[in-house]
Amino acid sequence: MSELASHLCSGICHQLPERTLHLGEVALPACARCTGVHLGALAMLLAVWLRGRIRSSVIWPTWVMGLFLVIWGLMGLDVVSAGLWPDLPWTNARRLVTGLLTGLTLPALLVPVMNLVSPSSTEEGLSPLQTPRDLAAPVGLALLLVAPLALPIPLIWIAVGWAAVTGLAGLMTLINLTLIRALSAPRLLSRRREWPHWLLAAGLAVVELEIASWLRVMMGPRVPGL
Repeated sequence: MSELASHLCSGICHQLPERTLHLGEVALPACARCTGVHLGALAMLLAVWLRGRIRSSVIWPTWVMGLFLVIWGLMGLDVVSAGLWPDLPWTNARRLVTGLLTGLTLPALLVPVMNLVSPSSTEEGLSPLQTPRDLAAPVGLALLLVAPLALPIPLIWIAVGWAAVTGLAGLMTLINLTLIRALSAPRLLSRRREWPHWLLAAGLAVVELEIASWLRVMMGPRVPGL
């Protein structure tokens, strides 16, 4: 199972061993940074869904964009510092944390955009992040997803790896669904017909991951990335 998860992530992550978290011979399917991004995305997706805001088309308040800019700045700083000072301690831990924070921002950005292209199947309501209190649920879920890595139990690490794969597939599903809605005729965008679109978007995400993995095999070893 862990080999399959690694295969699905191989097309979008360099998977360098020195930048990947390990427990003995069990390695997470993506590097520390990608793992953080995918787990953060899964946490935000779950929070938005559970709070009933998956159909929200309300654009983000100003404070949200300010917070996101700070988070992206931290990610950029981490990338630059890793290149300039590779011997800094806790490098993979920093990658995991900055990736986790960045991952939290992505569904919060994508959900309103996805819904804006399909007004007939959306709701006004509240933005995925309307007030600072709305951060509690996704941040709490993100911590719950990452905390099991403190346990030296291989099966738990494998489960966390699959949670990261799920987060990656969820992000790609949102992007696919946005494109599907943008290209579909208005009469096909009613709420009663939205589940086929979700299933198609999810299926395409799996196919895209497989194609990306195949392309990596065909192109040979990657140039070491960030």
